[in-house]
Amino acid sequence: MKILAFSSLYPPFYKGGYEIAAKSFIDNLRKRGHQVTVVSSKYGVTQDNENDPDILRNLHYLNFNHLNESFYIKFPWICSILSSIRRFILTIFNVIIAGKIIRRYDPDILFLWDMREISYHTVFSKVKKKIPIVIMVEDEVFNWHTINNRFFSTFSLSKDYIRFNHIFCVSKVMKDYAILAGYDINRISVVPNGISNDWLLKKITIKKPSGRLLYVGRLSKIKGIHNIIKAFNFLHKNYESDIFLTITGSGDQEYVTYLKALITKFNLMKIVRFQEKLSYQKLKDVYTQHDLLIVSSIYREPFGLILIEAMSRGIPVIASNIGGPSEIIKDQITGLLYAPNDPKDLARKIQHLLTDHALYNRIRSNAIAEVKNHYLIENVSNQIEQTLIGLLKDGRK
Repeated sequence: MKILAFSSLYPPFYKGGYEIAAKSFIDNLRKRGHQVTVVSSKYGVTQDNENDPDILRNLHYLNFNHLNESFYIKFPWICSILSSIRRFILTIFNVIIAGKIIRRYDPDILFLWDMREISYHTVFSKVKKKIPIVIMVEDEVFNWHTINNRFFSTFSLSKDYIRFNHIFCVSKVMKDYAILAGYDINRISVVPNGISNDWLLKKITIKKPSGRLLYVGRLSKIKGIHNIIKAFNFLHKNYESDIFLTITGSGDQEYVTYLKALITKFNLMKIVRFQEKLSYQKLKDVYTQHDLLIVSSIYREPFGLILIEAMSRGIPVIASNIGGPSEIIKDQITGLLYAPNDPKDLARKIQHLLTDHALYNRIRSNAIAEVKNHYLIENVSNQIEQTLIGLLKDGRK
């Protein structure tokens, strides 16, 4: 198959698990003999850092990068007008560029990933012939009704405007959004993100946790990191052994300032540290240097690739019982779930797992087996490949 894949960002430039998952799927499809060309934005590109002929970084990135999350909150209408005008103008350029690429490559399939920052209009306004179009939904794209769309709208996934041939959703949460948006349930399938086999810990031995906890991800209020710090305050007072927390990632600086103030308020400066965002491969070592991963989101997280990564390295996960993580974690079997936005419950679950060594090691073994059985990229890619082949066969009838 000749596949043209569109994504706002593509590694080595990425903001989260979305882009990493896209590369994993695409690499696997290429290994299976399919010709996949990626079309992405110019974000992060210089003359020296891109030499792959199968990656076209020609599109304009639409986001207002220099305005942080806090500025948007304080001045929403100003940001809305400026951002919408900018998106409208750049979308016109993207439509022209994408049209030329689609005509030149003449693909069998158009595979869309996260396109909000290059615009879905980029593709749909230029598809003249009947090319099957599929989308991988890893975020609330069907529920994307923000202030940015009120002026010069550049993004709409109304079922009356776009008719996808198939929708892949990374979780049941995302599938529910697609159904509520009016899409045909028979054209929707749940395909979780996957990781490569080399992430799996080859040998697992009995381990006594030493109290080293880890958070990995974007530093944003909806990620609930403040609840981890509050939970640490409870633990610091009541837990007899040493505990340490590493917060790895980057994000909204105003929120980071708030987190640091909270750490100072609770006198946790010696046991909580920040670490800059790391490359995907370096995270392997970071996971194995810690005892627990905390996923503290207070919103309906679509999936949570970091859970799969940690589980594959034999690191138990404690996650808030909401959204995608609650589908991945089987409570008391492959991890622990706690009540969202409840730092006291999180503290209890942390203490429980650090002190019950039998449960801790049982979860480690179960988590690795769960990843091996359900989340290896080789297995989940097969479902995508078979669906794409079926679409082409249907189109030739």
